[in-house]
Amino acid sequence: MSDFRQLESMLGFSGGISSIEWNSPTIALIPETDEEKSRVQVNNIYVRKFFEETPKRIPKSYLEKVVKSMEVYESLTVLQAFHREVQNEMRAHRFIHAFVNGFYILESLYANGKFGQDQVIAEFEKSPSLCQSAESLLAKKTFCEGEHQAGLQKALNYYQKKWGVRGLFYAIVATRGELHHYVATRNRRYGTPFRHDEYYTMALTVSYLESAGIAREIDRLKQAHQAKTALHPLRRGRLDEP
Repeated sequence: MSDFRQLESMLGFSGGISSIEWNSPTIALIPETDEEKSRVQVNNIYVRKFFEETPKRIPKSYLEKVVKSMEVYESLTVLQAFHREVQNEMRAHRFIHAFVNGFYILESLYANGKFGQDQVIAEFEKSPSLCQSAESLLAKKTFCEGEHQAGLQKALNYYQKKWGVRGLFYAIVATRGELHHYVATRNRRYGTPFRHDEYYTMALTVSYLESAGIAREIDRLKQAHQAKTALHPLRRGRLDEP
């Protein structure tokens, strides 16, 4: 596998290829004799690994409601753009990119301008809403058993942390550090283009937390708008979430 990865990297640099589809391998059987041809019933076998997605159709009435509420939710434009990229990268199995985009949202909502590992963890722990979301996530069946429980426990074990909110925050922030740096000569764990699958669980974790955070911001802005329009009846109108 290392030879194929090197080939992909070299061809990406000098040959202009975008990638080799590692998630969609094809096995081709090429018979060399008539006897072999008679024994081969299937020539090509391939596997496609992807998240099935149904094309979305937005009803005209819903689109009109969203357009009318755009001014109220303007402050969330960038955060929702990051969220969109999280979902796109998840579907493309680029879990490292999904994690990074999701972390930007958590950083914006809860880190209060802090960037150091211990400082960010401390700020995360100060947020009742983020702690509540973390507790909810850890209690979900998806994370209490199965591959994601194993994946999250593996991350906690790597950082020598216990299962819980603080351990989860530590794993998230430490993973951010892994993915924001790369030094080839240092013997430590880094995110690389060949390790996306190893970050599936952490990307899903951050995706859950950032989605909950944005939903709370939408609710906060909606309530603030309703309180404001209550003081100005002429501006009153139905407000729908974007």
